[in-house]
Amino acid sequence: MPSSVDALRHLFGHRKSWWGDLDAIETRELYHALMPSYLLDENIAAALSLQERARLAVLARHAARMYARERAHLPLTLACELLDGVRQLRESGRFQPGGLSEEQVWRKYQEEYAEAAGLPADDVCVNDESLCELILRKACTTNKHVDEFVGCLDSTGWAACRKAAEG
Repeated sequence: MPSSVDALRHLFGHRKSWWGDLDAIETRELYHALMPSYLLDENIAAALSLQERARLAVLARHAARMYARERAHLPLTLACELLDGVRQLRESGRFQPGGLSEEQVWRKYQEEYAEAAGLPADDVCVNDESLCELILRKACTTNKHVDEFVGCLDSTGWAACRKAAEG
């Protein structure tokens, strides 16, 4: 699976209108479809180390987010970028409408992992298998609160999204 927006454009096409192509549900469906979940399968990704799979998953998730926003209707894109920007401003003091950088993602989970283990964050090596596993798993999941907000996550799961929207 591609790990850049350019690669996703090449595979799935460009936005067809300056306004965007996809409503909120379609955008969320696209984002879910682009999640790098295949990297969780050790047989599929056997040629890659756990650390390589975690790094690739972080890049692929970021590309999926940016590509989905690019294809979304403009008001949705602006709302998402404002939400991410304000969240990052609150958490780190920097307005980042695209979310965390790869380095920031690794640092965030390094600190989270260290806190859970009762260690200083600098004592946790980025090659640590447990840390790489945590990052890989996090990069292959979506925010359930956003899924619920869009109306696409209920007791029956994600597949009910389109059927529920169509009535």
